[in-house]
Amino acid sequence: MSEETLHMYARGFQLSEEDVPSPNPGWIPQKALGLITYRDPRTKLAVVEAKHLGVAIVGKVIDLADPSAGSDAIANNALQFLRISREAFLDYASSLGGRHLIVYRKDGLHVLGDATCSLSCFYSAESPLIAASHARIVAEVRGARANPLLDDLEGHPAWRRPRPARSYPGDQTPFKGRLPLDRQRNSECIRHVDSAILANQTS
Repeated sequence: MSEETLHMYARGFQLSEEDVPSPNPGWIPQKALGLITYRDPRTKLAVVEAKHLGVAIVGKVIDLADPSAGSDAIANNALQFLRISREAFLDYASSLGGRHLIVYRKDGLHVLGDATCSLSCFYSAESPLIAASHARIVAEVRGARANPLLDDLEGHPAWRRPRPARSYPGDQTPFKGRLPLDRQRNSECIRHVDSAILANQTS
């Protein structure tokens, strides 16, 4: 992998229902829970499937009750809890540490961030599902429409003032309809694929 490719969407990932190109030619392709995934080689992906159930974990995950467990073992544990009930699974998922994203299949497909949503994930409010580590990846797949709500922000003196870093307010991104997975949406996950309805979405 070239130095330029290495830093393009570094440590990123893309999950999609449709066959769309990888945002980085150096990323690893893999199918998981019916999704087409691409990921930076430095970003882990653990997948466990059984009939109508499945769990995939993207990123770094730690089981605080068993710190020596690897991501494959944790995904398998999560699947066992999912067999019991969705509530048991979510209890287990909420106890996990690290920066990760959990995709699970039970009565549809769902995407769940870690307890603090510390691993960035952006998605499109349109079907079919596209979710990725960077808002621009989603925008390039669906079309990079500028977010009109940010026009006033970009012209505000406080925003233009030099500072070490900036973040957009609330759930805004530079692209209209390209939303971050955040704690408010996390409780019910971003999407039920079978019904193509966004869960718990606020305007």
